[in-house]
Amino acid sequence: MRFDDPEKSPEANIRMAQRRRRFWRRRPIVADEADFMTFTDASKALRDARGTGSNVGLLIARGLLQNCFLDDGKEGVTASSVATEIEWRETASPWRRFTRTLGGILNWL
Repeated sequence: MRFDDPEKSPEANIRMAQRRRRFWRRRPIVADEADFMTFTDASKALRDARGTGSNVGLLIARGLLQNCFLDDGKEGVTASSVATEIEWRETASPWRRFTRTLGGILNWL
């Protein structure tokens, strides 16, 4: 997904997207190519052993993944936030998983 207005530069499009999302828990940032993942790649990386995918959009909205842009305006998430989420999923206790799920439900309501 891109926020492209052909009449504006990529920098202007990024600033416009950042202003629109100013109330998000983690505002979008401009990342370099080495720390960038597309939404599809992030979903594949977060897939668990049962084969179910993760809704990357919900993880971004809850502030668990960091939304970012490249200099050309392409949108995605940071690879470091995906790695942090994968590590949390591997090491979290059942109680922490339960409380996080409950918090997600309450956030959704």
